[in-house]
Amino acid sequence: MYYYLSFLRPPPSSIDIAVPSGGITITPQIANDLRTECVSRVQRVPSSAGPSSSSSSLLPPPPLPTAPVLLTTYLPPSSTYKPNLVPLPKGCQVGDVWYLGLTTNAGGGRAQVPLQRGRIVDVWSQGIRITSSSSTSSTSSGSTSLSSSDSKSNGRKDPKSKSKPGSKNSGSSKPLKREYEGPKQTRIFRSWVLPPFERIMSVVEETSFDLDKKIWDSGLALTSYLTQLSSPAASTSSPTSSPVSPPLPFPAPSDLIDRLQRPRARILEIGAGTGLVGIGLAASEIGSQAGMRVMITDLPSAIPLIDENIELNRSLWRSRSGQEDDEPRVRSGVLDWDEEVPDWVWSWDEPEGAADVTYNTDSFPSLISTLSRLFNPHLITTSTSPSNAAPLLLLAYKQRHAAERTLWPALKEIGIELTKFGTISGHEEDLGVDVVTGRDEEEGEEVRSGMGGTELWIGRKKV
Repeated sequence: MYYYLSFLRPPPSSIDIAVPSGGITITPQIANDLRTECVSRVQRVPSSAGPSSSSSSLLPPPPLPTAPVLLTTYLPPSSTYKPNLVPLPKGCQVGDVWYLGLTTNAGGGRAQVPLQRGRIVDVWSQGIRITSSSSTSSTSSGSTSLSSSDSKSNGRKDPKSKSKPGSKNSGSSKPLKREYEGPKQTRIFRSWVLPPFERIMSVVEETSFDLDKKIWDSGLALTSYLTQLSSPAASTSSPTSSPVSPPLPFPAPSDLIDRLQRPRARILEIGAGTGLVGIGLAASEIGSQAGMRVMITDLPSAIPLIDENIELNRSLWRSRSGQEDDEPRVRSGVLDWDEEVPDWVWSWDEPEGAADVTYNTDSFPSLISTLSRLFNPHLITTSTSPSNAAPLLLLAYKQRHAAERTLWPALKEIGIELTKFGTISGHEEDLGVDVVTGRDEEEGEEVRSGMGGTELWIGRKKV
């Protein structure tokens, strides 16, 4: 289990420094991936700011933000809806774009933390554009009051003026409040440091309730494990560690390592959501060493965000010369479980990854049908893949309802067997993420439910 920092009240898209306001008001939240359970321990929440080198507010946050400054101490329920005032950075000017970052890790002078240690996941806002409705306001000293705005504030009346007689507010003693903040933001960034060279991966989430546009525990746990895999040493009982990550918590199956290390291994991810797992795997040490190709798939509604996240992280898998390979390392494709499997899929028959695809039991028949075709021996042997090898299924699963366990016997019926090979711990020591590979050794074993676990399974076709 992980906890996620987020904005219950998000920052604005712009701020008008000509209108006194006292600052940008936000309400932070630290909760689980469903946002239904807040963290139960006291957490100090520093904030950090970073300038953009571009006028665009859609780029990821900068790698070297300002040093974090304590914003608030978070302890529900008293902190759940508490607004917090955030001053603008010193020296910001009209036309600048700044990002606001929240973290519980104040050390190191930046909000990003190594993926494997980020038990409370940091958050960055989109860019906040500095504007001014007054030609005389151009710079914030850091000690003056702050404000925000967009074009809607231009031409509005002074906040102290009253409504004209006959207007909608006629007879009211309240002044017409001048808006200083632009529209509330609808997207956030999350950033992690990837081993072994402290490269920064950023992923965009949307703050809507669309399930395919958010990061979930299982995907984060699987990405955390995969980015620690490096070389044959990763599959031994005495794995090595990188400068920014702890030792691998448990060995990976040797056949999984062998598959991932194949030159130009072709990995298919299904039900990808934001694309976090596929992007992280391609950017990992083992993915880079092998020149791995990753196809990230989901429904059509998810593809635009996946494509954006691929583009944001493209520099992570460029060759040492800085040039792209002759074939894109990471790309997206539509794979609808209710439709026929498209022909292009048959060139992607190496390990297939899936994270958080079990939350909707109504989709199980479609999922099983798709997996049955992907594991069909006849279709594999007639595929266009260079290897013609039987695929592996690497499944990340966090139980949210006991009915989801019906997937296991359904997989067994189509000949896919599973075996557990480890547990990834989350924020709480007693709440874990189980990692599993292909034979059915779970029968008779107690199953932990609720917030406790995310399991990773590798499925193999029984012969």
